[in-house]
Amino acid sequence: MIKRVKNWKAVTISKTRVSSYNVLLDKDYLLSELGNIIELPKKLATSVAKEWRRNEDIEEIKKKFYTKFCFGVFDHTTPLRLKVFQTILEYADCDLVCYLAENPIDLVERQKKLFATYIDWAEEFLGIKLITGTGIKHVKQNSQNEAKIKRYLEKLNDFELTIVYELTNLTGSFFIATAVYFGVVKAKDAWNASVIEDTYRIELWGEVPEETAVSKNKKEFFFSFVKLMDKLD
Repeated sequence: MIKRVKNWKAVTISKTRVSSYNVLLDKDYLLSELGNIIELPKKLATSVAKEWRRNEDIEEIKKKFYTKFCFGVFDHTTPLRLKVFQTILEYADCDLVCYLAENPIDLVERQKKLFATYIDWAEEFLGIKLITGTGIKHVKQNSQNEAKIKRYLEKLNDFELTIVYELTNLTGSFFIATAVYFGVVKAKDAWNASVIEDTYRIELWGEVPEETAVSKNKKEFFFSFVKLMDKLD
């Protein structure tokens, strides 16, 4: 593969509107993969600019966390908001916190204790009273839940929506994701709740190297997105 090395000397940020900034490669706008000009909050623009100052192959820079996130916002979330809504709604319809293990009893009790925070949050946050069940059989939720969640999602800008989507995807729970987003729980506690079944299995049988590697990678991404929330100011 032919490397595409950078051919610019300076990477700066330029204010475009009251709270939006472009990243400039010399005098050229940084464009997303699909050719969109990216307008970012100042802290996020600064982080993206820092990635593009690295002396690396262009394709490698595009894979850096902040750059990849921003490209995803403008190339996928913005034009496909309704699809993103639908994916989140599908998670919420079979949310992790609604499903308890059938056994052993000590795992079930630990899940009840951890998930109660998010079940209470759902009612406080959106007026949604979640119905819980055991095992993998689908639990039918109130038909009005979808409309309530969608009304909330419609209020989010594309950056916020992308973060909520990613946190939902990584934890398997819309309600854990939003509790983290609004600072209702500590990120560490939220992550531990999302992996309680895996943690319990490891306590009993030990780690499986391949599964541990995947879990570690997801955990790193989760905390990266939590950190990213501070850059939207």
